[in-house]
Amino acid sequence: MPPIDLDLAEERHPSEKLPASRPPGLRQSPPDRRNHASREQLLHLVRAEYEELRGLKLTLAQARRLFGLREDICFRVLNTLIRDGLLRTTPDNLYARRRIDASGGRRLGRTMAPLG
Repeated sequence: MPPIDLDLAEERHPSEKLPASRPPGLRQSPPDRRNHASREQLLHLVRAEYEELRGLKLTLAQARRLFGLREDICFRVLNTLIRDGLLRTTPDNLYARRRIDASGGRRLGRTMAPLG
């Protein structure tokens, strides 16, 4: 699978943008390089793998190789899926799918702080 070029940096809030007339010597912000469609495609791909392979548990390095991503991007993708409630980290630093109980929806398993 070819790597997807993606920058998942957080978007700048409108109140943080530089004013129209900048003081002399103030550098202009670089253009926004993110591709939100690629980000969603990548999140969908990783989510689909974890949903299809219910017992999948990967280290950050294994996930990076499996999905063909730079380490920093892979870290952000996995931690986005932790925030979304799909994944959790195990005590041995593996990214695994959260368990769902038999009553139909409540997710079990503790979520540890993101690695890094």
